[in-house]
Amino acid sequence: MRVRGYIRLSKADRPRKGESPEDVQKRQRASLVAQEEAIRRACERNGDELVGIYTDDGATGANTRRAGYQRLVRDMEKGEQLMIAKFDRLSREVVTWYDLMQKADRRGWYIAVLDQRIDTSTASGWLHAMILAVFAEFERRLIGERTRDALAIVKRTKQLGTPSNFPAKVQRQILDLHAEGYSASKIAAALTAAAVPTTRGGTWHHSVIAAFLRREAAL
Repeated sequence: MRVRGYIRLSKADRPRKGESPEDVQKRQRASLVAQEEAIRRACERNGDELVGIYTDDGATGANTRRAGYQRLVRDMEKGEQLMIAKFDRLSREVVTWYDLMQKADRRGWYIAVLDQRIDTSTASGWLHAMILAVFAEFERRLIGERTRDALAIVKRTKQLGTPSNFPAKVQRQILDLHAEGYSASKIAAALTAAAVPTTRGGTWHHSVIAAFLRREAAL
């Protein structure tokens, strides 16, 4: 079988804080080389003919307008196989996978994913790929949801003030309530009910109180 391989750098391959440009380049190159070698070894093992490797360097998996990806899809011919080393190097989005698999079905070529042992030339392989795409999409959305929640908490914390700039009187109130067994949520509710002003207005939030109590406990 004729095979066309696809390799891509993911978010994990992007520059890290404090990493030198030379180290970044070395690590990214190693990632692409590892993916290509996996594809070449699979072709040798199966007796397939590798007719090309298509690369997207630094393009996000959510962008289907990737130059390498688009060229690969155009070049695929009937009876050929599109091979990738890792499932997420193609995409984590269900719509991208579904669209690609529909194209493959219409044009008579197949998809192989080495790390998941997927081969869409079989019905079970097709189903396996779609199930993984659904879970990959779920994971992507879950990460986005957690990120939004975390940013919202940070935003609220900035709006309400940080533990370091509470007035001494407010700090005493918080500590007294905590000593009486109040949780961070109950302390926040009590301060709000008593109309104790925050440093920037608004109501008190339990995350601010909890941060203050953790800081005090560490002193």
